[in-house]
Amino acid sequence: MWARLFAALVVALMGGAPGAAQAAWLRGETDKFVVYTDGGERDLREFIEQLGAFDHALRVMHPSTKDNSKAAKFEVYLLRGGNQLRRFKPEAPDNMLGYYSASPGGVYAVAIRREGPLMKPEQVLFHEYTHRFMLENFPGTAYPAWLIEAYAEYYGATNVGDAFADVGGGSAARASSLSLRTWIPMETLLGKRVSDLTSNNDREMFYAQGWLLLHYMMSDATRRQQLDRAIRRIGAGEEPVQAFLSEVQTDGPTLSRTLKRYLQGKTNVLRVPKPADLLKDLK
Repeated sequence: MWARLFAALVVALMGGAPGAAQAAWLRGETDKFVVYTDGGERDLREFIEQLGAFDHALRVMHPSTKDNSKAAKFEVYLLRGGNQLRRFKPEAPDNMLGYYSASPGGVYAVAIRREGPLMKPEQVLFHEYTHRFMLENFPGTAYPAWLIEAYAEYYGATNVGDAFADVGGGSAARASSLSLRTWIPMETLLGKRVSDLTSNNDREMFYAQGWLLLHYMMSDATRRQQLDRAIRRIGAGEEPVQAFLSEVQTDGPTLSRTLKRYLQGKTNVLRVPKPADLLKDLK
């Protein structure tokens, strides 16, 4: 029901926009995705193929989800720019490239399809889809706020090429922020929500430092175990900052220095082959 209403709203709003006579909205559907765009058939097919490859890579990285077919289809609306996006989310800041909405009325993602200087449009979709993937496959845990966004940032940076999806690589947008912006205290990252932060710099660094912290923790078997234990402690009701820092056996300033050194190192990626039949069910 919500999908039909949202699609009707897209068409109605775009019908009154300049140049709307040339904009034909297309719909593509597979066994997992429904995508709407006025960017043409080539864009539609490319985005659906990339989403399919990304979903496959996520399930390779999370074997317990491989045969999970209970989820409803993921609905995506690809827009031309920020002006279109703000018709649906008036409070959206100028630099917002997309968002994810989950409510009893429906689940969908909206993304701007143009490529930015540091972030590709498909990476915005990958970020939003990762939120949905985490919610559906690993519910019921009191995850700290930084981890929810860092998880989406980590997997959202996946690069889908002609034959492979590379998982765990760098995020150019976040690496740029980490190099040029002022860092927030690690205690702020570990203990706050992004909605608690008032400055653009602090909100950006919440995402950037969260991505780097998760990348650091995921890159080593011992640190992955520390992260898992910290999440369990936080889920059991312990104070998030103390639980994490004590599990990793460090303090905030030392962790910041460690992450800055880690940022200068070499990044290893996991290369997942793309399935050959991603578009076989496209309608």
